[in-house]
Amino acid sequence: MIDTDAFEYAWDVKAETEDYTADDGTVFPGAIRVVHWRLTVTDPETGKTSRRSGSEPLGLPSDESEFIDLDDLQGRTAASRREIVIGWAEAKAPGFIEREVAAATARLVHKIEGTRPQARRPVVVL
Repeated sequence: MIDTDAFEYAWDVKAETEDYTADDGTVFPGAIRVVHWRLTVTDPETGKTSRRSGSEPLGLPSDESEFIDLDDLQGRTAASRREIVIGWAEAKAPGFIEREVAAATARLVHKIEGTRPQARRPVVVL
């Protein structure tokens, strides 16, 4: 049995920004519109890793209360930035963190065991 509690998890995040002007003329410089992420899971015992990556659209702000100041975010520690950005993705897609961690963990377990995960069969709506 593989001890998944010993696995190490690391998130890398990048933000796609856009200078945006709202309908009311409010300018939002460097508005964060998409979060690009990568989750790496490592088994310290074997050194094997599993990675998952993707993007989560945040949308553009409609007013000042929704604006995320890029300068404020960049002024924080790297760990704080990761926590904040992954938190946004979780807020936009509840269950995001749990799903991605579970999928990456399962992929790593299969890699260590030398097995293949069961492929999902496509569902066709007729």
